[in-house]
Amino acid sequence: MAVDDELTMRVIGRYQNQNIVNTLHYRVQAQSSSDLEILENFTDLWETELDAGWALVHSDAYTLIGLKAFGKTGTAKTPSAASIGTSGGVVGDGAPAFVCRTITLYTADDKHRRHGRLMLSGTPVTHLEAQDGSLTAAATALLDTFGDLLLPGFAGGGDEFVPGIPATLTDPWQDFTAHHPRETPSSITSRRVREFLIG
Repeated sequence: MAVDDELTMRVIGRYQNQNIVNTLHYRVQAQSSSDLEILENFTDLWETELDAGWALVHSDAYTLIGLKAFGKTGTAKTPSAASIGTSGGVVGDGAPAFVCRTITLYTADDKHRRHGRLMLSGTPVTHLEAQDGSLTAAATALLDTFGDLLLPGFAGGGDEFVPGIPATLTDPWQDFTAHHPRETPSSITSRRVREFLIG
């Protein structure tokens, strides 16, 4: 079986009439499913393990539309898509769509630039301090909680998946080893597209 193959997951949301797409990469750590079925199991497990936590960090004006998964390296796999339709769990007004909260995801790589950023648009106003726009302690705690859910990956049906930074021509795959929420929100409009995600 194709252990160590890399997968791409697109998490597709909708907020203030804009599509919000996050791209995450996972490595197959163990595989029992066939290549025809593994990505379907992958999307099912992502929804089971992470959907509730994802909802809790978003405004109720945000909707998680669905997931799309593709093979990135290794043997050919049948792509998978899942419709979800879960709304965010924080009731209240939402900040403008370009304002997003950021979780920085670190690896053990010696190159300090080899890290990921999960940029969560769909920001509730209650997650921002009125005085300076920084994240509240409660918002930081929620991001930490979600980072704790995300970092270990997930497993089921004999398949195991771990998130990380994909391999390049010169650098190997790196699992994420730590996470940290950024204290100030980011602006999607001012940040260049990054390898790990678009938020």
